[in-house]
Amino acid sequence: MGRALKCPFVDVKEAAKFLHLKQRTLHNMRWNGQGPKYRKHGRKVVYHRDELKQWSLRREEETQPRGKRASQNV
Repeated sequence: MGRALKCPFVDVKEAAKFLHLKQRTLHNMRWNGQGPKYRKHGRKVVYHRDELKQWSLRREEETQPRGKRASQNV
């Protein structure tokens, strides 16, 4: 009869594992108003899987030598 729906939300432990960060780092980011968007379901902090991916992609860095911008490439 079908596939089980996979919950789009993960807890702090799973989010940290996905991002290769420590749970404490995510806690500190939340406290400082940084890091990926999160929600509170009751007392529990959860992250949406898509938000984690988007946050990670926004932090992608080009592998360019220091001081050389992409616009300088010919």
